Amino acid sequence: MVDPSWGPEDQSPDTRREPSGSRRDTRSPLAKGWAIGSEVVGLSLQFALPLLAGFLLDRWLGSTPAATIVGGVVGLATAILGFVGFIRRLDRQR
Repeated sequence: MVDPSWGPEDQSPDTRREPSGSRRDTRSPLAKGWAIGSEVVGLSLQFALPLLAGFLLDRWLGSTPAATIVGGVVGLATAILGFVGFIRRLDRQR
């Protein structure tokens, strides 16, 4: 019999909610490693792409490094926010 307190997000193949309310990750260690690795690559790109866009914009306009600095600040801010979310997700899984 299906427990009606289970929501649709609890019935995904990688996490299941046990009746006690705790979550259990049923993925293999390799799948967990790939998931963490893809998060790290995504965080790196969140920093690098705005910085690169600012650099290319400065070269195209022939201007001072103002767009590079703005791109670096925007990239750093998004990477920090993404990192905080990543750590929170990891903490919830434990």
